[in-house]
Amino acid sequence: YDGKKIAIWYSANGSEVSTIKILDVDSKMFSSDVIYPTWSGVTSWAFDNQAFTYYSLNTDDFNDIDFSKNVKAKYHKIGDDVKNDIDIFSTKSYPGLSDPAEEPFAVFDKNSKEYLFVNLWGTQPEWSTYYAKITPLNQKIDWKILCKPSDGIISDRVIINNDVYAICTKGAPKCKLICTNLLNPDWNKADIIVAEKKDKSL
Repeated sequence: YDGKKIAIWYSANGSEVSTIKILDVDSKMFSSDVIYPTWSGVTSWAFDNQAFTYYSLNTDDFNDIDFSKNVKAKYHKIGDDVKNDIDIFSTKSYPGLSDPAEEPFAVFDKNSKEYLFVNLWGTQPEWSTYYAKITPLNQKIDWKILCKPSDGIISDRVIINNDVYAICTKGAPKCKLICTNLLNPDWNKADIIVAEKKDKSL
């Protein structure tokens, strides 16, 4: 988070599967942490600089029909045994919240340090996003829905003082910028910050 450690992920022979290692910038030494198999490496650093979230794959066999299914969002603390990494969001740990084909992208947001967010990436451009108070992550997390595909949110949000800004296509094919409140999100009653322009796309 502060740039003193770098997460490096690499793949062998053009593989889609990656290994994560952590480099200390000052000492130029790698820690003992080796995480495999993963996809796309680290998704977000925790604010204490001692942990991060990442995609965890169930198999490293790219030819497996279930290769990209039931991907887990995991939390790893530097120095801990990878076997003890916490499954913070997946179809296994929180059944019913996501589809096996969706990839949970867990992020810490510097503009909203009380919360952890998970974006679900699938085959459609509209996002599903969950959020929860940052509590001990080894306890059951109280995930709440921030947006679902029917809300028409197609980009990452920006949060300022609990106001959530996002690009939306619902009722606006060329997009509009809207805002709702993180404490009680309701995109159907969101304020329109920039209305759709018929001759331009936002």
